[in-house]
Amino acid sequence: MTDRTRMSALVTILSALPGLALTSRLRPKGAAIWWSFGLGWVALGVVFGLGGLLLERRGPGLVGPLEQSFLWAAIPEETAKLLGLLLVARKHPQSVLRLSVALSLGFASAESIVFALRGGVQSALVHTLFAVPAHAAFGAIMGRFLSADRPPALAILSAWAAAVTVHGIYDWPLFTIAAGAGSALIVSLWAGLVFNLMRWTWIQVRYTGEDVIPIPEPRSTLPSVPPPPAPRPGTRALRN
Repeated sequence: MTDRTRMSALVTILSALPGLALTSRLRPKGAAIWWSFGLGWVALGVVFGLGGLLLERRGPGLVGPLEQSFLWAAIPEETAKLLGLLLVARKHPQSVLRLSVALSLGFASAESIVFALRGGVQSALVHTLFAVPAHAAFGAIMGRFLSADRPPALAILSAWAAAVTVHGIYDWPLFTIAAGAGSALIVSLWAGLVFNLMRWTWIQVRYTGEDVIPIPEPRSTLPSVPPPPAPRPGTRALRN
């Protein structure tokens, strides 16, 4: 085994560790979390397979940054992750948010390995630092909308639309910069978006006890009546 092969193997293994470490911190622990993590890998395989077929028909180099962000990244990736999430969410409705984050971390971990194999150490490092937490944020957004108190069809549609929208907005500056049309303003806005996504995700996962948003009980509009006073010792309660 050559030094280059050893380095590639080491980078490949290290690329998956952040996603594994973050997934292991999710509560409650159990098989469902790791099933979701594994479904993230399956989702990436589906996206890559369909993407390869579409690329053969469309041809490379014929899409702009906006189309790349939504049609080639956000829509297929979030659709595949949502389908995987629906498979496990039925049995664990109280852990939808965390299952969604675990699935997205699995997707990002598998994607990090692909970046490591294709682009080397630098590509894997950049993807690990930014894309892994970003995918966790997309998963948290999807899980939060899916677990909201809405009709099932509306919850699924809103979860998909919210995740796709934020994912596309996140990717658009990256594809714009890669096309040579970026600016300092775009970079600053993108950095601010990444920071706020990470902060929001941490708050959701850390401080949310249950994923289903509780519905407040209806309050009576009648004035409250104080309870009757207790009888004094040595006396009998009056009878009607």
